[in-house]
Amino acid sequence: MGFCKQCGKEYAEGQTFCKECGVPIKGKQEVPLSQSEQRKPWKKSHKILLITALLLMGGLCGGHEYMKSLYTPDKTVESFAAVVSKADVKRAEKIMNLDSIKQGKDEKGMKSYLAYLDTDLPYLTDQLEEHARSFRDGKLAPATITDENGNGLFTFMKGEKAFGIYDTYTLKVIPFNMAVYSDIETFEVILDGEKVTISEGNHVIKGVLPGGRPLIGTFDGSYSTFEEKQDLSFTEAYDNELEVSMDFGAGYVYLDEYGEISTLLINGKKQEKLPYDTPLGPFATDGSVTATGEFEYKGKTYKSEPLKIQTSGSNFLSFEYPELDGIREAEEEAFEQEAEEALEAERTEENIRTFIEDYTYESVQARNEGDFWLVEYMHHPDGEAYAESRDFIEYLYENDIKEEVIDFKVISIEEDGKDYLVTTQETFDIEDSAGEVSRKRYKTTYRITASAGVLQVWELIETNEI
Repeated sequence: MGFCKQCGKEYAEGQTFCKECGVPIKGKQEVPLSQSEQRKPWKKSHKILLITALLLMGGLCGGHEYMKSLYTPDKTVESFAAVVSKADVKRAEKIMNLDSIKQGKDEKGMKSYLAYLDTDLPYLTDQLEEHARSFRDGKLAPATITDENGNGLFTFMKGEKAFGIYDTYTLKVIPFNMAVYSDIETFEVILDGEKVTISEGNHVIKGVLPGGRPLIGTFDGSYSTFEEKQDLSFTEAYDNELEVSMDFGAGYVYLDEYGEISTLLINGKKQEKLPYDTPLGPFATDGSVTATGEFEYKGKTYKSEPLKIQTSGSNFLSFEYPELDGIREAEEEAFEQEAEEALEAERTEENIRTFIEDYTYESVQARNEGDFWLVEYMHHPDGEAYAESRDFIEYLYENDIKEEVIDFKVISIEEDGKDYLVTTQETFDIEDSAGEVSRKRYKTTYRITASAGVLQVWELIETNEI
């Protein structure tokens, strides 16, 4: 049973054409809907709402993908290259984490930092792109980016979520340290407008942002004022530390061994007593500082020739007193004459015996301690025994051979012109490096000289074991 499409007349099952209008019946026809069942057309407002909803859904999906694309590792690399090449400080501060930086975060410091990075930009970008690929491949470990010298510049790592949804990536800047050395022990430096005190125990400035800029050193002392400028070059840094030498060209003065009894005047002003081997300074070495010595002798004060401080480092002052020198020279000649006369009177056998016995015991001590200085004064500097004794002391000490005087006596003393030939007999216990001890006895002959009241060994003529 069905209905004709042309006239709507009902036809029977198996009927091939409509009996009413004669139109062929090709197949089974659907029962038409009643008027109440027919679909009502959409209102315009409904269509607008539907279209708007679809557009919003599409926009949200597109916007999400767009926002996500702004925070990818590749976008961070792209932004880095742009901010460095354009020296864009504001954008740099957005992609870089500067929490570890203490010096150089102002605009001027950031510009010098970006200029420093720009010199290595292709090298740095290659590293960043490689690590960006690692992030895309799911390797999320932070990566350290270095300069061509191996100094760490920043860590490429994940940052905080943007809008609580999108992963972000940041460059955490790694600070540098500066080790500052100088010829002045304690002074001040000015870096990025900030003053820092440098001393022997505190010579490292930490948390520095690298970049080309000046480091100014200043010192305002009691005697001179210094200022020195050093242009920083972090391309010379190693292991994130830059060594800076701040050479003020300062001079220091020392009084020589005999000058310590003088009164020191710096530019005419008296100074406190300066012990030997104690420096005074620092001083400018431009000739503006003059040192003068005053020396009181027999109630009269003598002034030395002035000395200008014109050499950096140590200046050992030896003052000359022309007026005093003539007086003292005459006195020394008179003293030597008196000493010579006294020596002639005292040059007895007992004096020589005492001298040679002291020499024997002190020589053993010098050999055991490896210190020729202990007996140096007992040798005439021009005599043969001077070098022989020095070398023998060194030999025994280096070979760990020790001696002990067991017995000593003077056998004979003979005059030989102005000299004396002294023969002695000594008994020693000698301990070798293995700890073995042997007792030996020797007969020794020395040549002793006498000059200006002083006895000295000139030559060891012979020594034989007996």
